[in-house]
Amino acid sequence: MRNITVTFDDGTTHVYQNAPDDVTPEAIQARAQQDFGKNVTALDGGRKSAAMRGTSGSFRPGASGEWGAPTGMDKFKRGFLKDPIAGIQQLGTESEIAGFIAPEWVKNKRAKLQQQEQGYQAARKASGDTGIDWPRLGGQMVSPVNLGIAAITKTPPGASLPTRIAAGTMAGGVMSGVAPTYGEATRAGQTGAGMAGGALAAPLTGGAARVVKPNVDPNLALLRKEGVVPTIGQSMGGAWKSAEDKAMSLPLVGDAITAARKQGLNQFQQAGYNRALNPVGAKASGKVGFEGMQEVRKTLSGAYDDLLPKLSFKPDAQFVQETQQLRSIIPQDSLKIYDDVINNAMKQATPQGNMSGETFKNIESALGTEINALLKDGGYTTGKAADALKTYREAMRQGLSRSNPMFAKRLNDINTGWANYAILRQGASGVSAAKNEGMFTPAQLAQGVQSSAKRQGQAVGRGKLSEGRALMQDLTNAGQQVLPSQYPDSGTAGRLLQSAVLGGSAAGGVPFTLPVVGGLAGASIPYLPGVRQGFDVMLNARPQGADALAELMRRYPGLLSPVAPSLIYGTE
Repeated sequence: MRNITVTFDDGTTHVYQNAPDDVTPEAIQARAQQDFGKNVTALDGGRKSAAMRGTSGSFRPGASGEWGAPTGMDKFKRGFLKDPIAGIQQLGTESEIAGFIAPEWVKNKRAKLQQQEQGYQAARKASGDTGIDWPRLGGQMVSPVNLGIAAITKTPPGASLPTRIAAGTMAGGVMSGVAPTYGEATRAGQTGAGMAGGALAAPLTGGAARVVKPNVDPNLALLRKEGVVPTIGQSMGGAWKSAEDKAMSLPLVGDAITAARKQGLNQFQQAGYNRALNPVGAKASGKVGFEGMQEVRKTLSGAYDDLLPKLSFKPDAQFVQETQQLRSIIPQDSLKIYDDVINNAMKQATPQGNMSGETFKNIESALGTEINALLKDGGYTTGKAADALKTYREAMRQGLSRSNPMFAKRLNDINTGWANYAILRQGASGVSAAKNEGMFTPAQLAQGVQSSAKRQGQAVGRGKLSEGRALMQDLTNAGQQVLPSQYPDSGTAGRLLQSAVLGGSAAGGVPFTLPVVGGLAGASIPYLPGVRQGFDVMLNARPQGADALAELMRRYPGLLSPVAPSLIYGTE
């Protein structure tokens, strides 16, 4: 280890203590110029450096050349703090006013900034560090000045590509315009390069953001939340879905796609069942079709039956007032039908209208039967009577909750389950669904949603449907956007494979068909049970924080703009 004295052109000196024995004079000179921004005239009391006199000086040239070389953190700090300061100082020296008022300061400051940069680059070169200075570039990207510019030029959430390109162009121009210029770089050229870099960064960061956190279709997100796993084509949409549709006619892979899409529709059944079962704390077992519907009905009935012994109904003042007001607005022709139904049903209650839980259930069921019969008639008079009876039944349900406040929430949950079940029943009872063993498509279930909403009254039902607020409408809308409109037929692609192979055998072409069959089998792998779920996770699952990172990339494209000047003008 040695102590080395460095003499500068202004006569001052500095001693580096405990320098390695094999350090080169070039490394010492570069280190001193980097640290002090001055020209070195002598080393160790008057001996010239090798760079200045073309010899190895008084030291043995060493192979390491690492003493005095900037570390990665040194480079980052230079880009993060020193470069912004140098850029502002450099801009000051380019001002005509500064040149007029303090020409000597301008001259010395320019020379010092260039000397500091030359010393830094010499230190890099002496250590064998060449090419793009990535740590320094990283520091420049997140420097206080550039972060401030990025904050001012950030785009709003969901901004279009042209908007992000414009913001990136502006940010890149300003960032590069205030950065220091060295070597062959000019202020105008560097600014233009930054603008180009910012403009190009917008689509690049947008694409990268979609990889980090894709903009997931809300319909897909809802279906996944409900336990429905779409196929790759259904997830990607567009050309991917069209290609998958066409591939359904191919052997092997077509059967795999068909099975996967069928499974998605079966999962859609489960999602519908769970909409009815979850309010009462139950969950679908996996059965679908007729068995699945029976399971839902029995579960809801069981929940209601368990609660009935604890319930009783007593008409309160609110119930009496509501039903009296209801009678006053029913058309006269419909009023007689309404009164006959109510009087006949209420024979099961006490003269005061009191009921046990079991009696309440029987009367509620009798009213439901009469309402459905009147609606099927389709006449105006019977329709008005049916609407009034539905209002009466709802008033009974609300009164039951008030009569049993301890069980009001449980009653509401059960009623919600039955309301959802009524939609499922409508979807599963159509001609097409019945032929498919009670398994409905999203479109068929949507018909149940519409019927259920309209039973609440034309104005109320249409209002909910038009605003997307009808019960289970979110699920059916998502299903119609993503899933097939009908249950796919199975077996066609397999029959095509059999015909193709047999045809090839007759012509002696089995060796030709085997590679094709292998390729088709390989293409079917992403659609196999278990594998399909894995692919869906890979396409869509992202770690915590991905949302924030993707949003940062989309809204701050200008932060990448410093890369362009570095690529164009280099690092020296």
